[in-house]
Amino acid sequence: MKRHAFLLLGVLFVLWVGCGFGDEISPAENMIQAAALPTRAVGSIAAIGDSITAAFNAAHSEFESCEYRDTPAYNFATNKVRNTTVSIAERAIAYKGDGVAIANFGQDGARMSHGDDQAQAAKTWLMKQATPRLVTVFLGHNDICSGTKDKFTSCESTNRDPNNYCRTSSFAYEQQVRQMLDVLVTIPDSQILIIHPIRVSQLCNFRDEKVIDAPWTSKNCGDLWDAPMDIFGQDGVCPSLTDCTAGRIADAYTTWVTYRDIADSLVEEYSGYATGDTIPANDTFKTGSVVRAANISLITTDVIGNSRFRYRDTFGNPQLSVCECFHPSKYGQNLLAGFLWDGVACSTATPCCDDSVEGDSDSDRGLCKSYSTSGSMSGPWAGLDEYKTLTVEKIGSGTGVVTSTLSSIDCGSKCEATFLRGTTVKLKAKADAGSLFRGWSGACSGSARNCTLGMSEDRAVMATFVSDPTIKVAPAQKNYRKVKLAKTKTVTFTIKNKISKGKKDLLVGTITSDNAAFIIVDDFCSNTSVSAKGSCKFKIQFVPSLGIQTATLTIPSSDPDAANTEITLTGEGVP
Repeated sequence: MKRHAFLLLGVLFVLWVGCGFGDEISPAENMIQAAALPTRAVGSIAAIGDSITAAFNAAHSEFESCEYRDTPAYNFATNKVRNTTVSIAERAIAYKGDGVAIANFGQDGARMSHGDDQAQAAKTWLMKQATPRLVTVFLGHNDICSGTKDKFTSCESTNRDPNNYCRTSSFAYEQQVRQMLDVLVTIPDSQILIIHPIRVSQLCNFRDEKVIDAPWTSKNCGDLWDAPMDIFGQDGVCPSLTDCTAGRIADAYTTWVTYRDIADSLVEEYSGYATGDTIPANDTFKTGSVVRAANISLITTDVIGNSRFRYRDTFGNPQLSVCECFHPSKYGQNLLAGFLWDGVACSTATPCCDDSVEGDSDSDRGLCKSYSTSGSMSGPWAGLDEYKTLTVEKIGSGTGVVTSTLSSIDCGSKCEATFLRGTTVKLKAKADAGSLFRGWSGACSGSARNCTLGMSEDRAVMATFVSDPTIKVAPAQKNYRKVKLAKTKTVTFTIKNKISKGKKDLLVGTITSDNAAFIIVDDFCSNTSVSAKGSCKFKIQFVPSLGIQTATLTIPSSDPDAANTEITLTGEGVP
């Protein structure tokens, strides 16, 4: 199958060093606080990237099975098919014990210039998905590998550098990252994970590596790279690098460093803006002028780019596709997911590149010649494996039950539960017969029966249930506004015995007003009994004097939670 010229070359390097590689919230629901970001407990994942993200050739680890196509079921980020690759999505599902929505927007041949279009497609999809949201961005490989074999040449685009194999220029790369971030920071409740590209120059450690350990072939990776593969639409695989001279290795490495530093700098810049801030227009790059959405976490990670990888894992499985020694195999995709999820413990099995050694050349650093076998590289979710406690208390004279998603709270009897930090929890209150749910207090508020909150810290919630009988007065307050001195204004009030399945009568005492300007007339409620689901009415007449006047209307009743209901009245007498 023929592929676009820049077929995701960079992709392949995924192989690693030592091993192998909801409910929607209804308008009547209270969203108290979004989940704390970053978090592993995600509700949806969108993957942006090139052919590594599309898992090109990942399924093919046998020489005779090459089909040269995308196999997204082996993708490191979004795969949910049970197979060799245990993706970030599968790990998130196991971590939080609930489902995760996924979408893969990776494209063969994609460069950073495709990032903003993929980001827009991801945004359109994510805005309909469960939160918290995760966007993985894994681009830059084709910006290094797609180009020309000659270092100094004319380029087909002004975005290419004629003095660096027609790779994406540093100006164009920064502009394209900015354009992508301008879209991503408008997606609320999202963590944006920018994964620095694989250190593509390490490919040259495998030029003489035999593709498969079989007596019937002697082909090595260099043979495959030098062959005229029209699937890549260019002169072999990553022609600017793969004859592996010291100069080419150094040039690939320094380009990788430039791209990495640009991404780090821009994430730091965009992270400096708060929710609701307008990111200023940038006339140089023609970007900006977007408003940052709420609850966004921007992260970059070196855990992939600074890992020293091998052609085979400790079990002998090839980390690269044997079809072209370039894209990660299914074993390499699995290693990529594991390193991102857990980070890397630097060891003899999983060395970490050390670029600080004096005397090492850029070519040495490109090959990860110096490395560490102690220490670690933290993944993007380091330090987040902690639990927060949610406590529910029922108060009031009534009875009822509060339940939560995942069946963690059933109060009832189980009124406390622990959740992974960042988990979003939905509570639902249901009153028993003869009672009424009045509302929330504590970490939740309002009177809607559902409340959604993020477990960024320990939280306590109180649910108030009231019992039969229950008084409700309408209107609950009244402003008579301006009334001429020679006139009066009368308003009718209704008292209801609110419990829908109640059985007890509501006893109403003598209604009083503490201001003679507000006179009780046509009173059919004082000292009466209101039957279950029944009502009565009375009127208050405003007889104004000059100026603003206020009164408190007091209604005694047998409601055990409201022995005296007070209604505020205001009005203004005008000439």
